[in-house]
Amino acid sequence: MIRLIASDMDGTLLTPEHRLPGDFEDVLNRTLDRGIIFAAASGRQYVNLADCFPNHLDRIILVSNNGALVRKGEETIYVTAMSDKDRAIIEPIGRRLNHGIFIAQGIQGAYVERPEDRDIDDYMSAMPSFFSKIRTVESFDLVDDTLLNFSVCDFRGTQEHVLPLFQPLSDRYTVRLSGDSWLDISLHGSNKGEALQALQRHYGIRYEETAAFGDFMNDAEMLDHAKYSFAMENAHPDLVKHARFRAPSNRDHGVVKTILQMLDHPNDYPQ
Repeated sequence: MIRLIASDMDGTLLTPEHRLPGDFEDVLNRTLDRGIIFAAASGRQYVNLADCFPNHLDRIILVSNNGALVRKGEETIYVTAMSDKDRAIIEPIGRRLNHGIFIAQGIQGAYVERPEDRDIDDYMSAMPSFFSKIRTVESFDLVDDTLLNFSVCDFRGTQEHVLPLFQPLSDRYTVRLSGDSWLDISLHGSNKGEALQALQRHYGIRYEETAAFGDFMNDAEMLDHAKYSFAMENAHPDLVKHARFRAPSNRDHGVVKTILQMLDHPNDYPQ
């Protein structure tokens, strides 16, 4: 019996317009009424993720910052944070970017050091779609917040233009594409899979009792730790090998359709 369902947000649960499907509320209520825990897992910052579920913060789990922070209501279940040493290694590379923006994500908000040699207003004007709280600062050193991870947004495409810069850090950190225009840098052990395992330990839930949905490579570890692992029809090709099943695309509301199918016809999915 499934006791825990975890779903990525952008490209997975949310529609291409970055909205919850219209029938999500009914499906969530049915899921919770069955005693099943629902976790929304995203690369988004906590405050932005919480804004997606204003009426459910005490009912569901929020896994934000690609697994660096796990909370239910006011309870923090799991958290990892960057040390000064980590920052000294990662931040100089971010400052060398000639395009896009380098973002430090904290518990309270997100922060961007404004470059002296180029304008980033076009990028900053697009950020409210992804961050509820984001602002420019003179230096990350002036930020009074716990920094959890770093992100890069480059509308030209991060796989070609950004990943090569940060790939050499892969022996020390998790460097992952999280969208066509996004790349995330986090601590080893700070990913959605580790967050999912923390939830499993916290609630006494087994791998065999867990389902997970994702579309991009930052969802890979999460799918690895769920027996009922679903790659969306619109998923990155490399993610598919981490999934036992496929779900319809986010455009077709694949997560809610599949959850309903699991609730009503559990035998459709092999044990």
